[in-house]
Amino acid sequence: AIVLLSHQLTDAARFLIFGIAVAANAPLAAGLGGALGGIVLIGWSWAFPQHVIAGRTRTVRRSIGVFLLCLGVYVGLTAIGKL
Repeated sequence: AIVLLSHQLTDAARFLIFGIAVAANAPLAAGLGGALGGIVLIGWSWAFPQHVIAGRTRTVRRSIGVFLLCLGVYVGLTAIGKL
């Protein structure tokens, strides 16, 4: 349980999907959207591996990850009424 909880808290995309599901009271729609996004990402990575390992792409991915983490924290805190 501790490992799953720490993984959930440090994974910005899943944390954002969880926050959206709680805030919108639509867990099915948020889950399907998250799954679709994951499928697209895996398909893109499989089809174009050179884009995944490129230095510039890594910087963009990390920047998007930081943005999603901040957005997820905001959505989560708003959903529980702390903001």
